[in-house]
Amino acid sequence: MGDISCSDFTDYSTPCGDMPQSLIKMLANCIYEYDGHYFLNMVGCADECDDLDPFWTCDNNGIEPERALVENIFALDECGNMAVKIFFNMGSGV
Repeated sequence: MGDISCSDFTDYSTPCGDMPQSLIKMLANCIYEYDGHYFLNMVGCADECDDLDPFWTCDNNGIEPERALVENIFALDECGNMAVKIFFNMGSGV
């Protein structure tokens, strides 16, 4: 990978023995109030698109899609708040 720029975060996964929440509930867990307004908390990484590898392949397409999203697109930010992980595509490095 190139020089990746990422926020300081920890990948989230459902603790063993717990029932995973729905995608909508997980998104709701990412809503925070700031200065009298509500926002979706996000953490991100930025790099070139030619460094990306697809998640969904023939090898894992048997996974239920909502479960795949819930277990892979959420993180805890550096303050311990739930957040959505976002990748910022910086174009091709070619």
